[in-house]
Amino acid sequence: MHESNTSPAEHELIIGLKAGDDRAYRQVYRQGYALVEYLILRNGGRVEDAQDVFQEVLFVVVKNVRKPGFQLTSALNTYLYAIARNIWKTRRRDQKNNVEFKDTLHDVSDPTELDLTIKRLIEKRHVLIRQAFEQLSEQCRQILFSFYYEKKSLLEIGQAVYLDAGSIKVQKHRCMNYLKNNVEAYPDYRQLINDGL
Repeated sequence: MHESNTSPAEHELIIGLKAGDDRAYRQVYRQGYALVEYLILRNGGRVEDAQDVFQEVLFVVVKNVRKPGFQLTSALNTYLYAIARNIWKTRRRDQKNNVEFKDTLHDVSDPTELDLTIKRLIEKRHVLIRQAFEQLSEQCRQILFSFYYEKKSLLEIGQAVYLDAGSIKVQKHRCMNYLKNNVEAYPDYRQLINDGL
């Protein structure tokens, strides 16, 4: 029997996360990252912050689902969002930034209840990021795809592209900066980031 308030598909994802299945991690990323990124960008963060927070969210989720007796009592995306919200609030507090926290999705009990406007906004941002990603060099695309989507270590990626550990770390950082600059160069970037509910 699967966890209360979760669909059979989410139950399978949780089983996959418990087992360390890479496909489960990729699926959670595909379905949850956009919400987390939206939250972080609306609250003074950058794309890099969103990526870091999402990695931390995944760590917390995996740690929690592996606890005996764990039961998910909401939709998985709602759970991811709540964890991300707490992590980012803590980081902002630790940075001693008294910036208003725009928790625009706090009352959403199920991500499927997000209205069409938000879904369209998220889709537009994904298209923008995909287009910016496609402008990168082949090596940058390979490094970022391997690291963020395939969850490969920098050592594995470095071996594939014939770079040592130090060089691949620097190259990954440069590639992320190129991607960020490509995204920010789009004319409608500011509108997509600043649009709210």
